[in-house]
Amino acid sequence: PDIMTLIKLSDYFGFSLDEILRENHKMRLFLEKQTVRSDLRPVYRNIVVIVVILLVIELLDLFNVIKFGWIGWVIWLVFLLNVRVLSMLNKFDDSNTMDFKYPWQKTIKKFLKSK
Repeated sequence: PDIMTLIKLSDYFGFSLDEILRENHKMRLFLEKQTVRSDLRPVYRNIVVIVVILLVIELLDLFNVIKFGWIGWVIWLVFLLNVRVLSMLNKFDDSNTMDFKYPWQKTIKKFLKSK
């Protein structure tokens, strides 16, 4: 349950949240993961946006719409570093079963597992 439901249950049954959370290690771990999940979601989104922008810039450079010269290689390097960060974030997510993926990513993951 979410924290508001826990508060309502504790009020209704007359016990403190401290008793529940300190004695129930699974609940405490769940709440800690929810906090990490909410803190990392904006970071994850920003990295995805940066990767998409850099990819568009690189494609424009590749098709000679915009010519960057050697700066294109720097942009390519930054693009690859961001992809690496996304990969590391996904590994962290998988190892901690945090599951803060977008719905389309979950669909693709389920599809790949079914094959």
